[in-house]
Amino acid sequence: YKWQTNFRKLIDYYEQHDGDSNVPDSKSKLGTWVREQRREYHKFRNGEPSRLTPKHAMALQRIRFDWFRQSNVRKEQEETFRERIMEYTNFCKEQQDNTTPLPVSKLPTKTLQYWAENQRTGYRQWLQGKKKLSENRRKLL
Repeated sequence: YKWQTNFRKLIDYYEQHDGDSNVPDSKSKLGTWVREQRREYHKFRNGEPSRLTPKHAMALQRIRFDWFRQSNVRKEQEETFRERIMEYTNFCKEQQDNTTPLPVSKLPTKTLQYWAENQRTGYRQWLQGKKKLSENRRKLL
């Protein structure tokens, strides 16, 4: 049974890494499986259909499985987002125009122009119900 096999591999990892169940999710079948367990757990918690059974959730809980770990990629994306929002905010303050969005072409770098356009597109898509956008990011934007 595949779940049990992966769980045994996770226990081995856990024991070899001093009680750490955060398997890197890149380039590893076990890491991919761990990421999938987190995804299924969040569905399960939200009352959505999930392949994670209560029995499996309890087994993972017994080894203090970290259900909320962000991947390094997600952390990097979040850091980049915060850097860009600060850069954008500071530029707007310098221009003394923080009440209306500046035209993208007025932003000082191509990187910031591209970022701002992506944020605006994402926000419009969220308004249309086509894309998810976290409450935290909505407040910052």
